[in-house]
Amino acid sequence: MGNEMRKETKRPGWISGVALGLLLVASLFLEIHAQKKDETPNQKQEEEQLREARSALAKSAVGSMFFDTISVNEPEWELDKAGYIGRGLHNHFTYFDILLKKGNRFLAVSITEHDSPEDADEQFDTSRLSQGTSVPFNVYGDKSDKLIGNGGLMGIRFRKGKIFVQVFTRERKTAERFAEYALKSVSDMPD
Repeated sequence: MGNEMRKETKRPGWISGVALGLLLVASLFLEIHAQKKDETPNQKQEEEQLREARSALAKSAVGSMFFDTISVNEPEWELDKAGYIGRGLHNHFTYFDILLKKGNRFLAVSITEHDSPEDADEQFDTSRLSQGTSVPFNVYGDKSDKLIGNGGLMGIRFRKGKIFVQVFTRERKTAERFAEYALKSVSDMPD
């Protein structure tokens, strides 16, 4: 009778141990499943944004060349967004822009193809600057300047033929390096 009593008291302990183990496994499974559910919409949204950005890239020959160049030379910079505006009745230019990120750093580049070099030169109009200063910096293309913005934002703008390029970031050397990539992409374009 003593052995039977011990077996009966061990059985509830064993059953409660198994139940506790199952409960822990189930709660871990539910927590992981909930995290995956939370991540899935964000991942899908990011994938859709990337598809849209790559689609915009494909519409611009110079944008595609530029992105190919930076993909090879700067693979740690990730494509965040890209946009494209084609020629139309109300705009006499083709416009491409791209936003890249590397950790918490960002870099924005826009490339506009105008009808003529004179049209492209209009983009240097400093009366459009709301904050910051334009400083002559004839290093890139046919004409260029630097923009020194409030809050540490720095830009390089240049014109090569009828193409106008802007590069914005917070680091001077990064802006200069990406301006070189853009100049090479623009220079490789047929007239």
